[in-house]
Formats: sequence, structure tokens, C-alpha cells
Amino acid sequence: MRQPRSIRFHLTLVFLFFFLLVVILGLFSISRLSNFNSLSEDIAELWLPNTRVLGDLNNFTSDFRAIEGSNLLSSEPSQITATEKEMEQLDRSIAQAERSYEQIRHDAAENELYAQFKERWNDYRKTVNQMLALSRTAMRKRRAPVLRLPIGRRFGSSVWRWRSQA
Repeated sequence: MRQPRSIRFHLTLVFLFFFLLVVILGLFSISRLSNFNSLSEDIAELWLPNTRVLGDLNNFTSDFRAIEGSNLLSSEPSQITATEKEMEQLDRSIAQAERSYEQIRHDAAENELYAQFKERWNDYRKTVNQMLALSRTAMRKRRAPVLRLPIGRRFGSSVWRWRSQA
């Protein structure tokens, strides 16, 4: 007949089993953490900068369009000058956001979409530049007849008299 094994032997087997189980779970955890680390690197290096730059680009382009509308609705030369300066600043900000976006690596589909955006934005800017040129010439044409009207002369001369008396 077989002799029963000692308790020391059984405890050693249980200890080795748990030790092996801990090692296997540790290796599995390390592999999962490695996968998690690569995903978090993608998020940190691609998704977050991409989202930030696209958000900036979206904000700047919508602000540009709003300022363009303000420019069209402005009647005072000082307002027109101020809105044109804002448009220039936003144009520089948009160009900076575009450069930032181009520095981030993208797949082919994203690059194609960006090329379409850039082409459409450049076409839009050409149209805006034409509109601004037309607006400037139209503004000059609208102001010139008003200054030639008798009321314009009277107002101008009364202001001149008021300033000279002050």
C-alpha cells in the first residue's frame, strides 16, 4: 500500500501552485499594461494634439467669418479698419493652426480631408479678399456723394466752426 504524503509536501505543492499562478497573472498584467501604455501614447501624441489643433482651427475660422460679417455691416471707417485688423490677426492664427496640424502625423484619409479643407478655405479667402476690395471701393463711392451734398457741407462747416471756437 501507498504511504500518504506528508503535509510538508502538500503545502509545498500548494505554495508552488500559487506562486506559478501569481507569476502567470503578473506576466498577463504586464502585457495588458504594455497594450494600455501604447494606447495612451497614441492618445497623448495624436488624439489630444489633433483635437486641440482642430478645435483652434474651427474656432478661428468661425471667428473669421463672424468678423467678416461685422466688416460688411460696418459703416464707420474706424470699425472697418478694426475689423480688417482682426481679420488679419485671425488669418495669422489660422495659418499657425494649419502649420500645427500639418506637423502631426495622420493617415491618408485624414490627409485627403485636410487637403480638401485647405483648398476650400483658400478659395473662400480669395472670395473674401475680392469682397473686401469691392466693399472698399463701394464705401468710397457711397461716401463721396454724401460729402458733396449741401447738408454734408453744412455739417462739415459747422463742425469746423465749432472746433475753431473751442
